[in-house]
Amino acid sequence: MAYTTINKSTNFFDTGHYTGNGGTINVTGMNFRPDLSWLKCRSIAYHHRLYDAIRGVGVSLRTNSSLGDTTNAGEGVTAFNSDGITVIQGSNTEYGNNGETYASWNWKAGTTSGLSGGTITPSSYSINTTSKFGIYKYTGNGTNGATIAHGLGATPTFMIFKKTSGTDDWKVYHKSIGAAKSIRLDSNDGESSDSTLLNSTAPTSTLITLGTSSAINTNGETYICYAFCDVEGYCKAGSYIGNAAATNSPFVYCGFKPKLLLGKRSDAAGQNWFLIDATRQEYNNKGNVLYPEVTTAEGTTYYIDFFSNGWRWNVAGSGENGSGNTYIFMAIGQTMVGTNNVPATAR
Repeated sequence: MAYTTINKSTNFFDTGHYTGNGGTINVTGMNFRPDLSWLKCRSIAYHHRLYDAIRGVGVSLRTNSSLGDTTNAGEGVTAFNSDGITVIQGSNTEYGNNGETYASWNWKAGTTSGLSGGTITPSSYSINTTSKFGIYKYTGNGTNGATIAHGLGATPTFMIFKKTSGTDDWKVYHKSIGAAKSIRLDSNDGESSDSTLLNSTAPTSTLITLGTSSAINTNGETYICYAFCDVEGYCKAGSYIGNAAATNSPFVYCGFKPKLLLGKRSDAAGQNWFLIDATRQEYNNKGNVLYPEVTTAEGTTYYIDFFSNGWRWNVAGSGENGSGNTYIFMAIGQTMVGTNNVPATAR
């Protein structure tokens, strides 16, 4: 088992699933005030909506669209509360349609001052140096090799970038792909060469380097970046090779029991991203999955087992376990070993 500095993952990440009532829904029970909330209707084909405390309530991005910020004042996430979020349907049925089921995934950041360094200073940001997660809003300067100080005290292994002031692709950096390539969150494309995204320069423990891609650093355009670092026993970005064996698939070790799993086949196009959480799974060998790049309702074909230190698929499809295919993932969860390095035991 992995040693971790995070005894309770729900102090930094939590799900908040709910059923719509056609009006105001208070999604409660979290141990923190969310700084990033990702919402998706499970039962109907509605957009994925991302809200964060940096861009403010009523302002969303859609992972299944290249559009920039969409403002719906008084609708969607209208408050980040001490123990969750307030969601209001308003005139848009995407957020809380009566009787429909919804999923939300929520992260805590928190520190909004003290960041220094880099050639681009974020106009606002929120970071957490324990869970190693940061949100950064910045204005591009169009300069190759521009840098942003992230303040996380570790090297980001998974980053998501989106232009908020206009239309452009979502771009993802993943440590297993490297800084000379990228992959799109709003597409089923595989990885592609992309030296203009990060100037072929991997992030360091202090800086994120930018290229001149319009998706990340056009002069005068505004952007948002979500950065995640590996944290032993809590968060891990990695990759695995499929074997197309539904009953003897590869075991993917991450050092904790996954509570959230985001991944994609990276070596070829044509396969959806997959987004799975333990709350919707309820028990092993169940297949509740959502797809970040499309509006499709929840699917039930990605059968998976979550274990105390990783997971294993129970399917042989090319979307998750094709023979010889390469897949990337980012997982968040909870180890059985705490800061005292003593495994938790059950009786």
